[in-house]
Amino acid sequence: MQLSKTSITVVITITLISLIGLVTIQVNWLNKSIETNRQIFKQKMDLATDMAGELFRKDGNAPWEIHNAIISEIQDEKRIDELILKVIDSSFIKCKLPLIYTYGIYKHGDNEDNIRMAGNTTEGLLKNSTCVDSKNQEFGWTRLTCSEGYGEENSYHLAIFPSFNSYIFNEVKSSLFASVVFILLILASFYYTIITIRKQKRLSEVKNDFINNLTHEFKTPIFSISLASGALRKGVTTKETDKVLSYIDVIDHEGERLKNQVDKILQLSLLNSEKFTLDKNKVNVQYIIENVIESFEMLIKQKKGMIKFKPIAKNIYINGDEVHLTNAFYNLIDNAIKYTEKPPEIQIAIGYVPNHISISFKDNGIGIKKDKHKSVFDKFYRVSTGNIHNVKGFGIGLSYVKEIIEAHQGKITIESKLGEGSIFTVNLPIS
Repeated sequence: MQLSKTSITVVITITLISLIGLVTIQVNWLNKSIETNRQIFKQKMDLATDMAGELFRKDGNAPWEIHNAIISEIQDEKRIDELILKVIDSSFIKCKLPLIYTYGIYKHGDNEDNIRMAGNTTEGLLKNSTCVDSKNQEFGWTRLTCSEGYGEENSYHLAIFPSFNSYIFNEVKSSLFASVVFILLILASFYYTIITIRKQKRLSEVKNDFINNLTHEFKTPIFSISLASGALRKGVTTKETDKVLSYIDVIDHEGERLKNQVDKILQLSLLNSEKFTLDKNKVNVQYIIENVIESFEMLIKQKKGMIKFKPIAKNIYINGDEVHLTNAFYNLIDNAIKYTEKPPEIQIAIGYVPNHISISFKDNGIGIKKDKHKSVFDKFYRVSTGNIHNVKGFGIGLSYVKEIIEAHQGKITIESKLGEGSIFTVNLPIS
């Protein structure tokens, strides 16, 4: 089934809406999870802070030691940390809170304000915190010595500022990681699906074009053969020998043309199968090119064109498959003849590059746009022929050529500008 442009747009739109809906649901779920964990965190924080105060007071000397350390001329911060940190760590571990926090020891000021007396927090003044409770929910608040019978001078509170972000991350990291991974997988699958749909649509369009050209390509030579055969059947006289020969030439030419087109399809099909192997032998490249040129002599004369080939003095041998190399060179010259609006002028040159021979096929054809250079070697791709309406083919010639050259560990490149002809260069390793 071929998807229309509208169908593809609908599929993409529905998928995008579904993805956005899924992400929205995940974000809402995550927000609710964070809010729930915030409440649990507050409860744990209050419990751990009260527990720390109780543990501190269980040590009968601790309240007096900390008071002396605070009011001493040089405050003993190390001793204060020793007394406070151990009780906070113990209570946080029991309540399963992360040991990431700061603390402060505070004393009542005026109007429910509390002044920091010691600790590693940067919060110097806490407002709205009484002996009973703190109206600020962002930290833990408990009595150390205040209202516990240690005297007015020794009346301190403990404030703990834990890391809410660390706690939340630890609580939701597994779910968050799984959600992100699954969303990324869905996005990747969506991207792959869209790319595949676009490729399939393009392939479907190219396939239909290929079938249309295939049908036309076979009908034309068969029709020509039928006409020529019909004329021969009517009978000819001896005086009409030349005419008979011309009919036979037409039959031979069109029959060979039909055979070549069938061969191209079979060759390309064979290349894509596991059974394909090259029958490599020591072959003379110049000899192959000369034979291919000879097969085009009649067609070149009809089109009033020319093929220039200057073989170099030294014979060049490579380890290759003569049949497939012949077909590859044939396709390159055949394209050079077909894709031109003028009498074809083809120049074939052989040169050397390190450990390789270089064979260039230069023509005076219609040329190819630069952005189409890579596409010309794709299966079934056919370059737009502009005003040349009699060019028929399947778009498999250059694909076959590339496959054959690469099967010989070689390389084919293209240089072309629209309206200025093309140069196809084949590099093959020397045996």
